[in-house]
Amino acid sequence: MSVSRITEWVLVAGRWTRMSQMLNFRPSDVSQSESIPESEVVFVMIPGNPGNERFYEDFGQRILESLNGKRKTEFLTVSHLNHVELPERLQRSSELERNERFLLQDQVKHKLNFFLEHVPKKPKLILIGHSIGAYMALKILPELISEGFNVVRTLALFPTIEQMAVSPNGTRLGGILRFFDEHDTLSRIILSWLWLLPLQVKRFLVGFNLRDPSIPECIVESAMELISAPVVRNIIHMSNDELKNVVDHDPELFKHKDKILMYYGKTDGWVPNSCALKQLDRLGENHVLIDEDNCEHAFVIKDGEAMTRNVVSLIEKCL
Repeated sequence: MSVSRITEWVLVAGRWTRMSQMLNFRPSDVSQSESIPESEVVFVMIPGNPGNERFYEDFGQRILESLNGKRKTEFLTVSHLNHVELPERLQRSSELERNERFLLQDQVKHKLNFFLEHVPKKPKLILIGHSIGAYMALKILPELISEGFNVVRTLALFPTIEQMAVSPNGTRLGGILRFFDEHDTLSRIILSWLWLLPLQVKRFLVGFNLRDPSIPECIVESAMELISAPVVRNIIHMSNDELKNVVDHDPELFKHKDKILMYYGKTDGWVPNSCALKQLDRLGENHVLIDEDNCEHAFVIKDGEAMTRNVVSLIEKCL
């Protein structure tokens, strides 16, 4: 079964946003800018941080291939605002400023607007959020339901929805993120030379850290796109905001518990070890699963195959 892919820039509330769309069927007479009316099932993937949507390209393709064409299925991923550098040709035709920085709540609102403007309401909708994307997914779920979207399942993969600052990575990186976020002018000066780097140098730098030949090419290409001053500044800004504001357990995120599945890692640098067990006590084993495959938080790098298998097994019954 072949999977087709379109990557394009679309306007979301007047701001250019990159999205990727994959299909396990051939659409008939539909332009790239339209939603695909023939889809029976639509997956929408909300990224973590960094929020480059192409990190999930291999994962999405694996899911579509695993479903074996049983349903006409679409897999959409959408980037966060300014987590992919805006092409020069679009910079004058958008409300999005190249150096603008966005907070977590800005990105939550952006995802809701993306649904309202670009996602069809009729097909069965599987909403997937990874890391802080899980927080965004749970935040917008009630509004999606009230707007008439046919959400049948929301999957929160390696969710960072509480106590981020006291996680191992939050403790280790919090001070650095706070410093560079609060001294943004210094950050801009330090990062200002990145635009000079040719693609070959970016590929070398990324390849030095991602040497395993099994790593999908889309991961390498997405990581190369992170080597950009506006992108790095937005990653830092949003990360610091997450550490400050994603603190206490929020019962409001679980208004529609019947549609939610939480998938935690056994050892996750961004989630304190106690969080998964507390969530299991709150929601029960029908809604909380703990990984048995030793998958990493950034599962798209090396654990895409295992996570595809796990995700498909969780959602097959509701398709």
